[in-house]
Amino acid sequence: MRFAWSIGPGELSGYLLGYTPMFTLLMDDPDVLYQFLKRCTDTIIEFLEIQFETVPCFTGLLITDDISGLISREQYERVLKPHHLRIRSYFKDKLIVFHNDTASNHIIESLADIRFDVFNFGPSTDIELLIKHMLIPKKTALMGNIDPTGILLSRDVTAVENEISRVTALAQRNPGFIVSAGGGLNATPKENMRLLAEIAGKPMAKDGT
Repeated sequence: MRFAWSIGPGELSGYLLGYTPMFTLLMDDPDVLYQFLKRCTDTIIEFLEIQFETVPCFTGLLITDDISGLISREQYERVLKPHHLRIRSYFKDKLIVFHNDTASNHIIESLADIRFDVFNFGPSTDIELLIKHMLIPKKTALMGNIDPTGILLSRDVTAVENEISRVTALAQRNPGFIVSAGGGLNATPKENMRLLAEIAGKPMAKDGT
């Protein structure tokens, strides 16, 4: 693992302010929240810089910011997107994986504009929309979106195999699509992880199966 990591400015503000006060501020005084997010972004950049200085072999970074999908497109564009753009610009020579596994159909085009290298998304976001607006035109790799709770925690082997096979087939038809869970859980059965590795790692036959 040669990646630095940080939560994003949306998540950091939620931890510091509390989520209810943060969302209330978003509705009542978005300009004040914007300034607070700016300070959060300062802290995140400094935190990531320290990681890169401490571990010189790091070549990329992971940003997790699930708040992105919990607000409207207008709110995202106004108060959060500028700070994501700033992180992307500041670390322009690094590979950036952006994680947001909340429902994000309404901000796909906004996220595509940022040009993260990889977008890790969850089962509630439409794969076809991501392929259309992000993978094909923006060359942003997609990583997901097998349901970590509904599928990967399941003891129904057939259901697990079918869903992994479905997503794998889609990935094989679309270079740049990485088969992965839409999120992470420590309780995931090892057997299901083995299935994911075996099915996703199986070479595609000449007939496309």
